[in-house]
Amino acid sequence: MQDHRVQLEQFLQQLRRLGHGFLQLQQPLFRSSQGKINGAEVKDEQLAQLPREDRQAIIDQERSVDVAKANADAARVAAKQAQEFKAVVDDEVLTARTERDEAANPVSYSNSKQAQNDIAARREVASKQFAAAEAKSEYANKLIEVREAEVDEREAEVELAQARYERAQYETLKQRGMSAGVDEKAIADRERQAEQKLAEAHQKVAQAQGYADVSKGNWEKSHAQYQGAAKSTHADERPVQPPPPAKYLSAPPAK
Repeated sequence: MQDHRVQLEQFLQQLRRLGHGFLQLQQPLFRSSQGKINGAEVKDEQLAQLPREDRQAIIDQERSVDVAKANADAARVAAKQAQEFKAVVDDEVLTARTERDEAANPVSYSNSKQAQNDIAARREVASKQFAAAEAKSEYANKLIEVREAEVDEREAEVELAQARYERAQYETLKQRGMSAGVDEKAIADRERQAEQKLAEAHQKVAQAQGYADVSKGNWEKSHAQYQGAAKSTHADERPVQPPPPAKYLSAPPAK
């Protein structure tokens, strides 16, 4: 457990260094065990009466909630980076459009065949550059959709982790005959609803990722055509690449 705690703290420190104010995991890793389950309150006094091994099982489940929240924060960071990538791509589209328009209305001081060939070549390169930039912009939009869907998915994981944490509290108290006043049906309903929400969110991520993969393929093909047309002319040999996906922690196994 200590190794996992160190890993989680290092992960959170890395997120904080990114400077995003929404990171709220500044509090101690282990919070108070008191919580409310759909209006039925599990009190510290109840949990304090449990044997040590029972309390440890509840703490292990609570750690899964902390991991889920850390992963949700990581997903939000990745979503923000996707937005920033789109802003960069928008500038690329604007530059490519300007170059295309300039190539379409060139200023030539010679009517020689070579000069006309150069104009035609520049026009072709500029046209393909603009097409590549537009394809990249379309992919950037799809990437944002993926990252936003991943945020929803990770937030759904937080809800499920919290629901399972509450169930762990209840089940532990029930085994000891101390669950009076806690609504078992409400706990089961919340967990079931959280599982359904997560399944739907996961499906949306898979769908968005499929569209993004197709869009990325179109961009890469269009960019290759641009580079092929440019040949020895000034081409964007190293285009700005999309940000990597978020790196997530795995939920710790209960001990």
